[in-house]
Amino acid sequence: MNLNERIKQLRERMGLTQKEVADEIGVTERAYINYEKDRFPRDEKLLQGLAKALGTTVSYLIEGTDNKEHRFAALARSAEGLSEEQVDELHSFFSKTIDVYLKATEKK
Repeated sequence: MNLNERIKQLRERMGLTQKEVADEIGVTERAYINYEKDRFPRDEKLLQGLAKALGTTVSYLIEGTDNKEHRFAALARSAEGLSEEQVDELHSFFSKTIDVYLKATEKK
């Protein structure tokens, strides 16, 4: 799978329209459609915007590989713009969720 296919797959998996992603990264819908057709400049800023909008990392978009740290870093970047209170609530939620998950997997 190449870059444009990964971009399209991630967008569809997130249930986003091409227009929604285009708006998120600050380009026209036509420009974004061209990205999914593999017609765009390999601009680092553009790739960072796409990665953030699609909840992934630039390394996944380009290479199709990722590691745990990159995935969690992408999640953290997606929280940019939230208030401190919202960040605290999310942190608490994820901490509790991880604890429940770890306890459930220990029993297996």
